[in-house]
Order: sequence, then C-alpha cells, then structure tokens
Amino acid sequence: MLQYSFLIKNIVLLIKNTNKESMQNQEIVKIIDNLKGRRGYEEKRASKLGFSSLYAYFEDKISRKQKAFEDEQKELEAAKIEDQSKPNKKSCGCC
Repeated sequence: MLQYSFLIKNIVLLIKNTNKESMQNQEIVKIIDNLKGRRGYEEKRASKLGFSSLYAYFEDKISRKQKAFEDEQKELEAAKIEDQSKPNKKSCGCC
C-alpha cells in the first residue's frame, strides 16, 4: 500500500513538472529527455542537493556554468587591459 501511494505521488509530481516545463526553456527539456540511463542518477543527485525537480537542477547547473564563463571572460579582459597599460621594458639596464 505504501509503495502505491509513493508511485501516485511521483506521478502527480511528474505531471505538474511536465506542465511547468512546457512553458520554460526547451534546451533544458531536451537535456532531460536525452539522459536515458543517467536519469535516475541525476534525479537522486538533484534531490540530494535540495532541488524540487530535475528541471530546477539543470537550470541551476546551466546558470552556474554561464556565470563561470562570464567571470572568466571578465578576468581575461582585465588581464589584457593590465598588459596593455604596462610600459615596455628594455632588456638592458643602460637604456
């Protein structure tokens, strides 16, 4: 009896999440559809990290990757500006 109620709750949550996902980012939906054998692992990981759905987990994962990429770009730009502002030094000490 306990197993059936657990299955029913999961089905209801899946239906609710499907309705939410249809209006949201299709890229994340494609990622979830292509998980195949890793779906169980990713669902366990998402619940362990405190996400309410697999969609929210991947949304956060993508946003963190995008933020890391943007931060890296800012660091590269800052390094370029710093390199340009330094005067060219001569190799010998007499000049």
